[in-house]
Amino acid sequence: MKSKSCILFFARTAKCELAFKQFHHSSKINYKIHELLYKRTLNTITKSGIPVIIWNEHKQEGSCFGSKLAHAFDSVFQKGFEQVIAVGSDSPELNISQIKKADQLLRSNRMAFGESRNGGLFLIGMNSSHFNKDQFVELDWLRKDLNSSFYQYILNNNIEWSRIADISDINTIDQFKEFLANSPLGSLVAIINNLLKDTVKSYRLFLFYLQLVFLRNNHFRAPPLIA
Repeated sequence: MKSKSCILFFARTAKCELAFKQFHHSSKINYKIHELLYKRTLNTITKSGIPVIIWNEHKQEGSCFGSKLAHAFDSVFQKGFEQVIAVGSDSPELNISQIKKADQLLRSNRMAFGESRNGGLFLIGMNSSHFNKDQFVELDWLRKDLNSSFYQYILNNNIEWSRIADISDINTIDQFKEFLANSPLGSLVAIINNLLKDTVKSYRLFLFYLQLVFLRNNHFRAPPLIA
């Protein structure tokens, strides 16, 4: 029996992301960090057991973020899925329980979403009945008023909803540093070390900074497996 739910992994590849987000002056290090975030998210959502549809820059169509995301939702609904959970690659605190909670809420016809602590949304779960493409495109995407416009969208369409969690996402170097300083995911340092062990010498200073941050916060642990 075909699943009625799917996860829409709406994220640019690491190579493409280099042009939009800079976490380090070395392009090689920057690429590896984006690759890590991408792989970590993909590994997490795959383990949920819900079918995953990868929607990167090669599939995205539209003139702005809102139109690209709306096109992705619309396309997946047209494939026959009734519940769609959209996530990106910039929220490393995303976990399986949040995904499964969103799926449960959608099955009871409640919209599910998660807010980012620094503004925006890290997860959007909608049923086909929740989706109004024209209104969805016009939300204040990539602006500080996004959450307000999103709540207005819910109100305008008489949607029952639940917020599942608040976590951090990473879009700037300052947010990246804040995440490293405060997140319980201490294994990230060890994972980065494995990914970057053969890269440029300047990485040694970068790694030293990361180790100081994590050891100071007692978060340094062995890395999990990444598919």
